[in-house]
Amino acid sequence: MHRREKWKQKLLRGMTVFLLTTAGFLILPSTAPAATRVVVTGDTVNVRSGPATTNNIVAKVKKNDQFTVLDARGDWYKISVNGVNGWIAGWLVRAEKLPDKQATITATTVNVRSGPGTSYGIVSKVYKGGKYNVTQTSGQWLKISLPNGQSGWIAGWLASVSEVEAKAEPANSAPPAQNQTPTNTSKVKEATITASTVNVRSGPGTSYGIVSKVYKGGKYNVTQTSGQWLKISLPNSQSGWIAGWLASVSEVEAKAEPANSAPPAQNPPSGNLMAVVNGDNVNVRGGPGTSHGVLSQVSRGQRLGVLDRTGDWYKVRLDGGVIGWVAGWLINVEQAEASPAPGDPPVETGDTDRSDRQQPGEPVKLEKIEVNNKNGHTLVTLKASGELNYDMFLITNPERLVVDLKNIEPGDLPETIPVGTEVVNQIRTGWFSKEPPVLRVVFDLKGAVVSLDKLSEDRRQLDLDIYIPAIGSFLQGRVIAIDPGHGGKDPGAIGPTGLQEKDVTLDIALKLAQMLTESGARVVLTRTDDRFIDLYERTAIAEANGAEVFLSIHINANSNPNANGISTYYRRDYGDLAPGVNQADNRRLAGAIQTEILRALGRRSLGVLQANFVVLRTSPVPAALAEIAFISNPEEEQMLRQENVRIKVAEALARGLNNYFSPAN
Repeated sequence: MHRREKWKQKLLRGMTVFLLTTAGFLILPSTAPAATRVVVTGDTVNVRSGPATTNNIVAKVKKNDQFTVLDARGDWYKISVNGVNGWIAGWLVRAEKLPDKQATITATTVNVRSGPGTSYGIVSKVYKGGKYNVTQTSGQWLKISLPNGQSGWIAGWLASVSEVEAKAEPANSAPPAQNQTPTNTSKVKEATITASTVNVRSGPGTSYGIVSKVYKGGKYNVTQTSGQWLKISLPNSQSGWIAGWLASVSEVEAKAEPANSAPPAQNPPSGNLMAVVNGDNVNVRGGPGTSHGVLSQVSRGQRLGVLDRTGDWYKVRLDGGVIGWVAGWLINVEQAEASPAPGDPPVETGDTDRSDRQQPGEPVKLEKIEVNNKNGHTLVTLKASGELNYDMFLITNPERLVVDLKNIEPGDLPETIPVGTEVVNQIRTGWFSKEPPVLRVVFDLKGAVVSLDKLSEDRRQLDLDIYIPAIGSFLQGRVIAIDPGHGGKDPGAIGPTGLQEKDVTLDIALKLAQMLTESGARVVLTRTDDRFIDLYERTAIAEANGAEVFLSIHINANSNPNANGISTYYRRDYGDLAPGVNQADNRRLAGAIQTEILRALGRRSLGVLQANFVVLRTSPVPAALAEIAFISNPEEEQMLRQENVRIKVAEALARGLNNYFSPAN
């Protein structure tokens, strides 16, 4: 059978839909942990230019070599090898805390400042003879722990520094002139995070899984120690282990509840923000303002991970690890919204006092499942007493749509609900697991479907639109724009073993173009080789060639290597859509694409999301952007390397486009 005939048969077969965040590694700046060294445990270990395996190797070290830690970032340590600074993986070394350094004040009165320099404000004063643990150094300046659990910086030339035996709590004795009255108040140990971002693990060591993250300045009660590891209480009544060398420990008065709050300025981003450059040559500066020096320049269309914001300026990370600031008026900031976070509750952003939120301890119940049938579409609504958090995926042979509701009880609903529409035979509910609690809702389907999910703003209602597209080939004569993401100087995301997003997207796009052409469509490719194309130029190419739809192909990435799944985006509606384009078309296109990728790869769905990406915002025709798996996930990166997987993805995208043009829609 000829390839064209095989493809036509595949096109007449089956489909479904479903949530995520845009690509980008958010690497936060960190400060050096106090007095830590690492001992190499691997036989020969690479030292890299940055804290990830995608960075270049700058040196190699041998087993039992020892180095002083200069900085820490996640599971990576910065060290100096023969004068060359680089980063070494934490799982290939053993970290040890060195003897504490103690500063003895030699001047009569010394100002304690908020930063390492006289330009910083005075936060306290210390006096001659006072002894304070040194937690960090910066040039000639010393960061010291103060008796009240706070810390600050003093000029090193106004103190003498010596090594003392490490203690569980710092020997921060008050100066003689500042007598303190002893109290009988109960004391507890409190860990103050000193690194920018610290992993909280399920056990005392880097071999244990990451269960959460904490941030610089956060204070947490210490409930247990194991070697250099500390077990801390988290605000959500959970607990976990952190590396003790990434925190300072002090005794504080016992409280009814631990003061476990991170300072607002260090809150993690509420999503993966990306800055898209809209100027031709934009300066990246050393600080938030034009008075700061220029570190680098970026070109129109480049995507940069956003780390922070001050006024109209955004802190961004460039390829190669350079961190700087760009003017907000020279970029567009993109962020996913309008769908639930995969499997987890949304990050709170200041509205935790809302009375309508489910109170801790109250069980959330699935209260109602409503089914309606309209024009061949089965419309299902799931209503709960509290916030819904869910995973959604498709099972074939036979066809089933599965929704796993996390931390939800079944309520009084029957285990089987007859439906009997032309799409859904019945709905079944029951426990998938009770520890952790997961309620599974299964839709027994009558064929290969397209399914779209939509969560309400209060997250208590999930609406599903499920339908079977018409069987047939509907691509003949259609003009379709295919946009392989990134290219040229913009590699996109890079996987743990070096696989580049731009190469995968181009290969899939070329395969897809061939399949669409064989089915009678006219294909417009925004690039056919490894070249850089401006984001605004991509949709202009589609418009100039009379495209009817626009599909951009991307591979996702996340700083968490465990992140996985598939998502498809359509544009956020600000009421300024191009003439002849409506949100129903955009969402329907994204849904058809998402469904078919899920069916082809068997991965979990992260849903259909809205975002204000440039190619979606500027498209003159219905447009979707597919994020096909995570190149940052080792398993999915290896999957994307396989030729047969890329063919499957191309076939799925072609079926999705065919279903979009199906008259049943």
